[in-house]
Amino acid sequence: PETDTPIRAACKEFKRQMLSYIEELAQEAGLENPREVAAALSILLEGSIVTAQVSQDPACARTARQAAEVLVDRASTSSAIA
Repeated sequence: PETDTPIRAACKEFKRQMLSYIEELAQEAGLENPREVAAALSILLEGSIVTAQVSQDPACARTARQAAEVLVDRASTSSAIA
């Protein structure tokens, strides 16, 4: 695959900005390990979008939200995500 295309660069920058934004929100919420929380939520967000697009199942958003709530609850009460 081509690694230095303008589209790839734009995608990488978008992912960087989204991760940074989610990490900022995690910090503002006082969550433990905001970087780890942001990484997990970013993967969950992207995975749910792709799954919803491929499967045409809007329930993916509901499932992703439930998983995100578990991650956030866990990060607000402990120091580890993994």
